Amino acid sequence: MPACADFKFSILVGGQPIPEYEKDGTYYAESNLFTPFSYRQSVEEIVGEEVEKQAWPVTPYQICIEATPETSHCYYRVFLDGQKVKSLSIKPGQIRVVKGFRDGTTVKEFLFSLPRFARDEDDRMDSQCFNRIGLIEVECYNAVLQETKQKERTRAMTFDQANKKDSYKVTKGSYLMATTKSGKVIEHKTRFRNTDSWTVISLRSRLCIKYVTAQSLTEMGFTVQPFLPTILPSRSAASVKPEWQSRMDKEEVIQKEDTLNATQKDCCSVSTAQNVLMENCPRTLTCQETIIID
Repeated sequence: MPACADFKFSILVGGQPIPEYEKDGTYYAESNLFTPFSYRQSVEEIVGEEVEKQAWPVTPYQICIEATPETSHCYYRVFLDGQKVKSLSIKPGQIRVVKGFRDGTTVKEFLFSLPRFARDEDDRMDSQCFNRIGLIEVECYNAVLQETKQKERTRAMTFDQANKKDSYKVTKGSYLMATTKSGKVIEHKTRFRNTDSWTVISLRSRLCIKYVTAQSLTEMGFTVQPFLPTILPSRSAASVKPEWQSRMDKEEVIQKEDTLNATQKDCCSVSTAQNVLMENCPRTLTCQETIIID
C-alpha cells in the first residue's frame, strides 16, 4: 500500500484490503465489479427526451487511513475523482475508515461503477477534474485546532459522478474506465455534532491510488491477483471482524474519550497560510474554506 512518514492508506472491499500494484512510483488497484460483495444497481435517467434504464454492476468500497505512531496530530483531506469528499483529523497511530459520502445526516456507500450516461450536452464535470478521474487521493496537513462548537448537520452531498463524455476526454475511447458513484445509505448520524475550527498551515504529504479495470492492469504488464476475501458476506460471518476493525476497537477501549471526540468532529473553518500546487492536482487552498469532518 502507498505509505509515507505520516500515514498509509488502503482500499477496503468487504472490510478487507484489495490487491495493489506498483509501477514507477504509482500505485494501482482493480475496480472489480464482480466481487462477492458486488451487486446490481438499477438506474433510471432521462437522456434527452428518452428514459434510459439500466442495472449497473457496482462494488461498495471504503478507505482506511492509518497514521504512523511517529507523526503529529494532523488534518487530512480525501479526494475521489478530483472532488473532496471528506475532511478529518487523525491522531498518531490511529486508524480511521472513511465509509462513504456524507449527505445530511446519512452516509452513502462509495461505489466502483462504470461511467453514467450524460444527461445533455452541458452535463460535464469540472475540466480540472478530468485528469483525476479514477484517483483516490489523501492529503495530510500541518494544522492547529482553534475551538470546538456544536452545530447542526446541514451539508448535502455534492459529488458529481463522471459520465461517458467525461471519461472519453481521458481515454479517447481506447480503454474502459471506472468511476465512483454513491450507493445505499449505510449509516445514520445524529442531527447535531461537534464542529472544529482549524488553522491549516501547510501540506505535509500526499498519497494516491489509481483504480483501474483488470484489462488496464494486464496491459501495464501486471498479473491480476484474484480478490479472495477471508470473510464472505453472510449472516454467519457478521460476528467476525476484520483486522482493522479489531484494532480500532482496542483503541476505543484504551482511549475511549479521545476516540469519541475524534469521530464526532464533523466540520471546521479553515484559514490557510499558503497556496499549494501539486502535480496532477491543479488547485490551491483558498483563504477561507469550510470543511466537513466526519
